[in-house]
Amino acid sequence: MKNTDQSQTFLFDDTAIRGQIIHLNQSYLDVVDKKNYPTKIRHMLGEFLASVTALSSTLKFEGSLILQAKSQGQVRLIMAECKNREFVRAICHFDENFDEDKPLFEQGNLALTLEPLKGKPYQSLIALHEDNIAKGIEEYYLQSEQIKTSFKIAVNDNQASAMMIQAMPLFANNSSLQIEDESYNRVSYLFSTLKDKEILELPNQEILYRLFHEETVRVYDPKDLSFKCGCSRKRCENAVINLGLEDAKLLIQEQGKISVDCQFCNQHYSFKDSDLAEIFQPPH
Repeated sequence: MKNTDQSQTFLFDDTAIRGQIIHLNQSYLDVVDKKNYPTKIRHMLGEFLASVTALSSTLKFEGSLILQAKSQGQVRLIMAECKNREFVRAICHFDENFDEDKPLFEQGNLALTLEPLKGKPYQSLIALHEDNIAKGIEEYYLQSEQIKTSFKIAVNDNQASAMMIQAMPLFANNSSLQIEDESYNRVSYLFSTLKDKEILELPNQEILYRLFHEETVRVYDPKDLSFKCGCSRKRCENAVINLGLEDAKLLIQEQGKISVDCQFCNQHYSFKDSDLAEIFQPPH
């Protein structure tokens, strides 16, 4: 059976290597269909979504993982977020005169931000390779975390998928580490033979069998993924409060209402003069 909107973990029993397979179907469409994105940007949003979801599978705490890029090129900002390893959302700001034949990024940087529910946020910078997010992620883990990682992303008009294998940290003698290096080299070579068509079209079990039928692979139950936006009327009320009562009244006098549109889900919120009394009432 084809996997849809799921994240699935697998381990190699005979060696310290873990893996993850991500499939985003409806959740991917829920993101890219919100706006009139060009095809190239739709696919890049899919890459960001699949990547950040795969990366979030390694987290040991509740919270959000955010992958974003800023540049001076056609794409000014692109951001994808996975919250609690379950909910995804993404957005992209790009030039009005977008050209599919030109590069997306120029003089850009890629940032990975951890926002735990408890504790302070932490951000790392990743090399931004034009149209190759996977390469930047591999380099980040190797250089910043000293963890060998192989990453692959495949996207079409209806689906975004990612798969990675990763060596787990070891505390052992040199001979054990050498054996693990040899194991990782073997598994990563097999992984490199994976084709886009296979990860997009085949069930996870068949993918794993085709690649690693000579290995002992333990597969865990998949976890569901879905699109979810964090906007709410209460958050928009807080934005109105930050304006201040006098400025809020003035804005309503000029425009008839205060309008707030969510960039992620296109939800529209509006506030009239009659709403201000409740919004600015003193706390009990």
